[in-house]
Formats: sequence, structure tokens, C-alpha cells
Amino acid sequence: MKGSLVIYITSIIALSVLLNPLSVLSQSTPKISCSAYMKCSQIADTSYGLIDGVCRIFRNPCLLAFENCDREARNESLIIPTTKEKCTPRCPNMCPMYISPICGEYVKERRTFNNECEMERYSCKNGKSFRLLSQGQCQSIKA
Repeated sequence: MKGSLVIYITSIIALSVLLNPLSVLSQSTPKISCSAYMKCSQIADTSYGLIDGVCRIFRNPCLLAFENCDREARNESLIIPTTKEKCTPRCPNMCPMYISPICGEYVKERRTFNNECEMERYSCKNGKSFRLLSQGQCQSIKA
């Protein structure tokens, strides 16, 4: 009896797939956040990438891969890894003039930027991969 029930259920599933194969294919598994899979160190091994023709720099290859994982999950264009020589001529030259201060950090250096574009521009031109630490002006570091 138990064996015939399994065969019956399997037959129904097989029949439903034959009658409507797209119903099975359209059921996608939920995407899990990339952060659940990737834990990157903060060791400096500067990596360069191009996105929409603009150079971006990352503290290390793992952080570039992490960014691409997130971009893929959002169905956005991926960053193409490249060399410093090919990337730096494509650093952003201009940024919007709006002021929305952010605090960026590179190793133990903190710096306030007018906006995120200014941080990306400075990072690219100076080879320092600043990351967003917080919104607003940087607070002094207490020793």
C-alpha cells in the first residue's frame, strides 16, 4: 500500500510537469545575501575594476568579488576586473555639486567627503580604496 501511494504521487507530479513544464521552471529559489557566503579581510591588495566605463578601486580582490555578487543579485551590470594602468585614466573627473557629507575610511585614515562620488573620485585618483564608514562628517578618533 505504501509503495503504491509513492508511485501514485510520483505519477501525479510527473503528469503535472508534462502538462505544464514551465510551472516547475518558474519556481525560483530565493537568493541569499552574498554576505552569508563571503567574509573578506581588510588586507590591502588594491584591485581595479571598470563599471560603465568608469574606474573603481577596491581594497582587495575579495571585496571586488563581493560587490559583483551583490550587483548580480540586483541584476545590475558587473564590474570588470582590470589593471591599474587601464583603470586610472578612467577615474571620475566630475561629480555632482550637491553636498551630502559622508565619512570614508582607508586603513586608519578617515576623511569627510561632500558625497559618495567625491569619495570614489578621490580613491581612484590617489589609489586609496576608501569605504563608506558613516553618513555625515567624520568624528575624531579617540586614542
